[in-house]
Amino acid sequence: IPVENVIGKAQFIAWPPGRWGGVSSVNPQT
Repeated sequence: IPVENVIGKAQFIAWPPGRWGGVSSVNPQT
């Protein structure tokens, strides 16, 4: 798995922080 894909997924999930807030940073798998 390329590191770019992992970073891209993390950023894609963390892009809308309006709904997740700090929760995405604490537990991104939820």
